[in-house]
Amino acid sequence: MQVEYIYCILEREFTNSSENIYKIGKTKQSNIDRFKQYSKGSILLFHMISTDCSADEKQIIKLFIQKYIQRTEIGREYFSGDINNIIRDIFDIVSKYNKNNTTKEHKCEICNYSTEYQWVYNKHITSERHNEMINKSCDFTHNCKICQKKYKTNSGLYKHVKKCKMTLRFT
Repeated sequence: MQVEYIYCILEREFTNSSENIYKIGKTKQSNIDRFKQYSKGSILLFHMISTDCSADEKQIIKLFIQKYIQRTEIGREYFSGDINNIIRDIFDIVSKYNKNNTTKEHKCEICNYSTEYQWVYNKHITSERHNEMINKSCDFTHNCKICQKKYKTNSGLYKHVKKCKMTLRFT
Protein backbone atom coordinates (compact mmCIF):
# COMPACT_ATOMS: atom_id res chain seq x y z
CA MET A 1 0.00 0.00 0.00
CA GLN A 2 1.35 3.39 -0.99
CA VAL A 3 1.27 6.02 1.75
CA GLU A 4 -0.16 9.42 0.83
CA TYR A 5 0.19 12.72 2.66
CA ILE A 6 -1.44 16.13 2.95
CA TYR A 7 0.83 18.95 4.10
CA CYS A 8 1.09 22.66 4.83
CA ILE A 9 4.37 24.47 4.22
CA LEU A 10 5.69 28.00 4.59
CA GLU A 11 8.00 28.44 1.62
CA ARG A 12 11.28 30.31 2.05
CA GLU A 13 10.05 33.24 -0.06
CA PHE A 14 7.36 33.98 2.54
CA THR A 15 9.27 33.35 5.79
CA ASN A 16 10.43 36.97 6.07
CA SER A 17 7.34 38.69 4.66
CA SER A 18 4.87 40.45 6.92
CA GLU A 19 2.09 38.42 5.32
CA ASN A 20 2.16 34.69 6.02
CA ILE A 21 1.27 32.75 2.89
CA TYR A 22 0.94 28.99 3.24
CA LYS A 23 0.92 26.30 0.58
CA ILE A 24 -1.41 23.32 0.93
CA GLY A 25 -0.17 20.25 -0.89
CA LYS A 26 -0.45 16.53 -1.40
CA THR A 27 2.16 13.90 -2.13
CA LYS A 28 2.51 10.19 -2.67
CA GLN A 29 6.27 10.31 -2.19
CA SER A 30 7.70 8.49 0.79
CA ASN A 31 7.69 10.38 4.07
CA ILE A 32 9.61 13.69 3.70
CA ASP A 33 11.12 13.21 0.20
CA ARG A 34 8.72 15.78 -1.26
CA PHE A 35 9.74 18.43 1.26
CA LYS A 36 13.41 18.08 0.39
CA GLN A 37 12.50 19.50 -3.04
CA TYR A 38 11.44 22.86 -1.57
CA SER A 39 13.94 25.70 -1.21
CA LYS A 40 16.28 25.54 1.77
CA GLY A 41 14.74 27.64 4.53
CA SER A 42 11.16 26.52 3.82
CA ILE A 43 9.34 25.37 6.95
CA LEU A 44 7.15 22.26 6.99
CA LEU A 45 4.37 23.23 9.38
CA PHE A 46 2.17 20.15 9.19
CA HIS A 47 1.90 16.86 7.34
CA MET A 48 -0.46 13.97 7.87
CA ILE A 49 -1.09 10.54 6.36
CA SER A 50 -4.12 10.47 4.07
CA THR A 51 -6.03 7.53 2.59
CA ASP A 52 -6.88 9.61 -0.51
CA CYS A 53 -4.74 12.74 -0.75
CA SER A 54 -6.42 13.95 -3.97
CA ALA A 55 -9.91 13.88 -2.44
CA ASP A 56 -8.64 15.41 0.81
CA GLU A 57 -6.82 18.23 -0.98
CA LYS A 58 -9.94 18.97 -3.03
CA GLN A 59 -12.08 19.25 0.14
CA ILE A 60 -9.45 21.38 1.90
CA ILE A 61 -9.18 23.84 -0.99
CA LYS A 62 -12.98 24.02 -1.26
CA LEU A 63 -13.22 24.99 2.44
CA PHE A 64 -10.21 27.31 2.35
CA ILE A 65 -11.57 29.32 -0.60
CA GLN A 66 -14.55 30.22 1.61
CA LYS A 67 -12.68 30.64 4.89
CA TYR A 68 -9.26 32.13 4.02
CA ILE A 69 -7.71 34.46 1.45
CA GLN A 70 -6.75 32.46 -1.62
CA ARG A 71 -3.57 33.77 -3.26
CA THR A 72 -4.31 32.89 -6.88
CA GLU A 73 -1.57 35.24 -8.11
CA ILE A 74 0.90 32.69 -6.67
CA GLY A 75 -1.05 29.47 -7.22
CA ARG A 76 -4.34 27.75 -6.53
CA GLU A 77 -3.16 26.08 -3.31
CA TYR A 78 -1.73 29.18 -1.59
CA PHE A 79 -3.67 30.80 1.26
CA SER A 80 -3.29 33.52 3.90
CA GLY A 81 -4.85 33.15 7.33
CA ASP A 82 -4.26 32.13 10.93
CA ILE A 83 -1.90 29.13 10.84
CA ASN A 84 -3.47 27.50 13.91
CA ASN A 85 -6.91 27.51 12.26
CA ILE A 86 -5.45 26.34 8.95
CA ILE A 87 -3.74 23.36 10.58
CA ARG A 88 -6.86 22.52 12.62
CA ASP A 89 -9.03 22.59 9.47
CA ILE A 90 -6.60 20.36 7.56
CA PHE A 91 -6.50 17.91 10.46
CA ASP A 92 -10.31 17.82 10.77
CA ILE A 93 -10.88 17.20 7.06
CA VAL A 94 -8.20 14.53 6.68
CA SER A 95 -9.30 12.78 9.91
CA LYS A 96 -12.92 12.75 8.77
CA TYR A 97 -12.14 11.27 5.37
CA ASN A 98 -9.60 8.78 6.73
CA LYS A 99 -12.19 7.49 9.19
CA ASN A 100 -14.90 7.19 6.53
CA ASN A 101 -12.58 5.43 4.12
CA THR A 102 -11.18 2.90 6.54
CA THR A 103 -14.38 1.70 8.21
CA LYS A 104 -15.33 -1.73 6.92
CA GLU A 105 -18.57 -3.48 7.69
CA HIS A 106 -18.72 -7.23 8.31
CA LYS A 107 -22.25 -8.45 7.67
CA CYS A 108 -23.94 -11.77 8.27
CA GLU A 109 -26.49 -12.27 5.50
CA ILE A 110 -28.34 -14.98 7.42
CA CYS A 111 -29.03 -12.97 10.59
CA ASN A 112 -28.79 -9.48 9.12
CA TYR A 113 -26.16 -8.78 11.82
CA SER A 114 -23.34 -6.32 11.12
CA THR A 115 -20.26 -4.98 12.88
CA GLU A 116 -17.13 -3.07 11.91
CA TYR A 117 -14.86 -5.53 13.77
CA GLN A 118 -13.75 -8.82 12.24
CA TRP A 119 -13.28 -10.51 15.62
CA VAL A 120 -16.85 -9.65 16.69
CA TYR A 121 -18.16 -11.03 13.40
CA ASN A 122 -16.17 -14.26 13.91
CA LYS A 123 -17.61 -14.56 17.41
CA HIS A 124 -21.13 -14.05 16.00
CA ILE A 125 -20.65 -16.83 13.43
CA THR A 126 -19.96 -19.31 16.24
CA SER A 127 -22.81 -18.05 18.43
CA GLU A 128 -25.97 -19.91 19.36
CA ARG A 129 -28.12 -17.14 17.89
CA HIS A 130 -26.46 -17.54 14.49
CA ASN A 131 -26.92 -21.33 14.52
CA GLU A 132 -30.60 -20.91 15.44
CA MET A 133 -31.05 -18.50 12.53
CA ILE A 134 -29.46 -21.01 10.14
CA ASN A 135 -32.01 -23.62 11.24
CA LYS A 136 -34.88 -21.11 11.02
CA SER A 137 -33.81 -19.81 7.61
CA CYS A 138 -34.96 -23.08 6.09
CA ASP A 139 -38.52 -22.20 7.17
CA PHE A 140 -38.58 -18.95 5.15
CA THR A 141 -40.24 -19.81 1.82
CA HIS A 142 -41.94 -16.53 0.83
CA ASN A 143 -39.67 -13.84 -0.68
CA CYS A 144 -40.36 -10.15 -1.31
CA LYS A 145 -39.64 -9.45 -4.99
CA ILE A 146 -38.75 -5.82 -4.19
CA CYS A 147 -36.15 -6.18 -1.41
CA GLN A 148 -35.62 -9.98 -1.23
CA LYS A 149 -36.64 -10.16 2.45
CA LYS A 150 -37.91 -13.63 3.44
CA TYR A 151 -41.09 -14.56 5.35
CA LYS A 152 -42.49 -17.75 6.81
CA THR A 153 -46.12 -17.02 5.91
CA ASN A 154 -47.87 -15.56 2.91
CA SER A 155 -49.75 -13.11 5.16
CA GLY A 156 -46.47 -11.82 6.63
CA LEU A 157 -45.14 -11.29 3.11
CA TYR A 158 -48.37 -9.52 2.05
CA LYS A 159 -48.14 -7.00 4.95
CA HIS A 160 -44.48 -6.38 4.20
CA VAL A 161 -45.00 -5.81 0.46
CA LYS A 162 -47.52 -3.03 1.18
CA LYS A 163 -44.93 -1.24 3.37
CA CYS A 164 -42.11 -1.97 0.95
CA LYS A 165 -44.02 -0.37 -1.96
CA MET A 166 -44.75 2.70 0.18
CA THR A 167 -41.04 3.03 0.97
CA LEU A 168 -40.20 2.91 -2.75
CA ARG A 169 -42.56 5.79 -3.52
CA PHE A 170 -40.77 8.14 -1.12
CA THR A 171 -37.19 7.33 -2.15
